[in-house]
Amino acid sequence: MTKTDTAPPPVLDASSRRLANILTIGAVLPLLDATIITVALDRIADDLHMSLSLAQWAVTGYALAAALAIPLSGWMSARFGAKNLWITALVIFMIGSLLAGAAWNPAALIVFRVVQGIGGGLLMPALQTVLVSAVGPSLVKPAMAKVGIPAVLAPIFGPVVGGLLVEWLNWRWTLLINLPICLIAIWLAFRYITDPVVRQPVRLDWLGLLLALPGVALVVFGLDRFGVDSASGYYLAAGLVLLAAYTAHALTTRKMPLLDVRLFAVKNFTGAIGVLLTASMIFYAGILLVPLYFQQARGLTPLQAGLIVGIQGVGALVARRIGTPLTHRISTRTLVAISITLAGIGTVPFAWQVFSEHGALLYLALFLRGAGIGLVTILAMGAAYDGMAKAQIPHASSASRLTTQVGASLGAVAVVSILHSASTGHSLVSAYHETFLWLLIGTALCLVPTVLLGRTVPSK
Repeated sequence: MTKTDTAPPPVLDASSRRLANILTIGAVLPLLDATIITVALDRIADDLHMSLSLAQWAVTGYALAAALAIPLSGWMSARFGAKNLWITALVIFMIGSLLAGAAWNPAALIVFRVVQGIGGGLLMPALQTVLVSAVGPSLVKPAMAKVGIPAVLAPIFGPVVGGLLVEWLNWRWTLLINLPICLIAIWLAFRYITDPVVRQPVRLDWLGLLLALPGVALVVFGLDRFGVDSASGYYLAAGLVLLAAYTAHALTTRKMPLLDVRLFAVKNFTGAIGVLLTASMIFYAGILLVPLYFQQARGLTPLQAGLIVGIQGVGALVARRIGTPLTHRISTRTLVAISITLAGIGTVPFAWQVFSEHGALLYLALFLRGAGIGLVTILAMGAAYDGMAKAQIPHASSASRLTTQVGASLGAVAVVSILHSASTGHSLVSAYHETFLWLLIGTALCLVPTVLLGRTVPSK
């Protein structure tokens, strides 16, 4: 019997741990925001005398702005330095939070949430650049695992924090709470972070920017106005034309395009992005719809709704613990299909009133839904890199982050539009059940792009 020596896992040194801890403080901001604000949305709509269809733009506008900021992050990092980008993102996020928290009408709230979203969209790419460049390739995994802790905890504690702030103070504090965190993160960045990236002249794809960004915005806005505004079809058509023009530009330009559409020639990447888009839609549709359902249809307080919504986060945490080791034994396609099925099962009790009368069943359903969506998201993100050349990885990373935010904006728009339509001539409770039924159908549609994912089991 021979004994095989195994190399010990890489361990972060003291300076790398300090850097990861500093970046984690900033990383918590956009992750908490996504779960805190949805619990407060019902109170925001009441206080600012706005319809739910308009109030959801506080979520959609943020997500859309974050999506549009992501393609700019690489250029800004190379042009101005990763440390400067990190600090700038924090300042923009802080200013947006302050102004949104002081919003005096719906228009002000939405505009300032867009400002906040720009900062949020720049934060995560800046974090990744600073961290990976500082610790080196050998320590990337433990470093990213450390800064990834908020991504695991935010879905659990975010809704609870949101509920506490709304009940004990008011909804404005769900935004103003970001200010001290931003100030601490900015001070620590100035004091301890050195710029690891050598600045270099990089030409921005301005034409691609002018085609893609308005294209995405018009498509989302057209979907929001569909069935309400006779011009919605024109918005959709204009957006699709701009996106088609961007695709032609990206395929023919000699410069580095804003987003490399050639990546979609890789079958597995296309499947992963398709899963990520649809999963992001149903995830963000759910975190918007579920707290509203418990507050409006079941009469719970924001804190009670936040505690219940946090069950989804617990499900996601458990699923990641159990599911991650399985990725070396079961193919990505099979695991994604199982995860989507779990999310679908967790949506069923909300779609029919006969099941929704049983509180314990709803809590179990939320656990299963959180487990399914939490696992499918990390699986899809990981699958997006399979078969990629090293030079393509930054583009694949940017595409996956952008897809998540676009999916978030589309999901928020779709679910509120469906709820508004279902409310016509029906009781509020029935309208919610019908909307959850459409959410269940959307969950089933997530299975379609899985056919493009690989069947083989990834090697260790």
